[in-house]
Amino acid sequence: MQSKSSIMYILILVVLIWYHFFDYVGFSSFSSIFNGICYVAAVVMFIISANAISFEKYKLPTLILISTILSMFMSNILWNQEMFDIIKGFRCYFLILVFFFLCAKNADVQEVEKALVMLAIIYVCCWIYQTLKVPELIFGMDRDGDLGNTEQRGFYRFWIPTKENMPILLLYFFEKYRRTKHIAYLILVPVCLLIIVFHVGRQMIFWSFLSFVILILYHYRTQWKKIALSAVIVYALFNIMVDYVPTLNLLFAQTETQVDSAEDDIRLKSMNFYWEQSVKNPAGFLFGNGIGGGGELQKFTEDATMKGYYESDIGYFALLFDFGLFGLVTYILLFVQILRMKIDDKYIYLKCYLIYIYGSYALAHALTTNIFFNMCAIYIIYHSQCRNVQAEFND
Repeated sequence: MQSKSSIMYILILVVLIWYHFFDYVGFSSFSSIFNGICYVAAVVMFIISANAISFEKYKLPTLILISTILSMFMSNILWNQEMFDIIKGFRCYFLILVFFFLCAKNADVQEVEKALVMLAIIYVCCWIYQTLKVPELIFGMDRDGDLGNTEQRGFYRFWIPTKENMPILLLYFFEKYRRTKHIAYLILVPVCLLIIVFHVGRQMIFWSFLSFVILILYHYRTQWKKIALSAVIVYALFNIMVDYVPTLNLLFAQTETQVDSAEDDIRLKSMNFYWEQSVKNPAGFLFGNGIGGGGELQKFTEDATMKGYYESDIGYFALLFDFGLFGLVTYILLFVQILRMKIDDKYIYLKCYLIYIYGSYALAHALTTNIFFNMCAIYIIYHSQCRNVQAEFND
């Protein structure tokens, strides 16, 4: 088995390099160097993982990898993308290989879990520091052109990579409290809830709360008094936040406005646009169009963005366009398989984490842009399931 500490450090280093240290502005001049390291690392990861890529052992993760490769070819066939542009566009998707890398190394699940948690904590530290430095940009990108603008959502909205992974801390700290009863973990739960709210993303807020409630209901499903008490506490916390956090009121108002004017909602127009593009070509509909890293596909993506049609706003419609029906169905089947797996109770929170990821993906982009964290969570679940089945067999 690989050295415990080395696996954790390798995973953390991979994310830091792949996402340019959370797009730290001081390293912007090193972007091409970081990308070059990523390409080399992806090749090394593939070589190490080759024997672990198995349709027999890991059918659905292998099909996701195949879907990604097919999508790369389709971007060349349908959009005449050059090889360099294809590699550039799929750079972050190469992290699908991390699942097979961990399998090949027989990585310790606790170290993989530590890496996920540590990366989320590092991200929170970057987010807090960026909040303190507004209007100066330190991490991420300023897509709105006014980093200090709080009129629409009630708080700053940053575009820092891996933010979708942050809610794992909410579920992790609750699980740690449930098993250890250490009050420090319980205190961190409302802190995480507050940080999630201040991310001013409606999908993140809604699905984080829902996955948190599901986790509570699962663990206390036979203890109705604790369920009732938990429900009262969650309800009270939510009402306190609504009363004392103006951000939530603004987000509710924004949602109400969009519902009232659904015909003019930009997300619905984006869905319709990408649906029409998806069904236009039968081959593209089945196997996808790829990711724009340059050439005609990049121009198409930029033109759509100019119209306000962001793939990051339409989740599964974007997945259909990028990876086709084959990719869409495979991702959904993987989710269903994970929900049906019998695993150690201490890792149920990772199932809830994936419920949050898949749920928020409906109107966001957490499933694919968050692929590294998803594949790590899936590895832990698979490994926990294997140990569970083995234990039953031995008994």
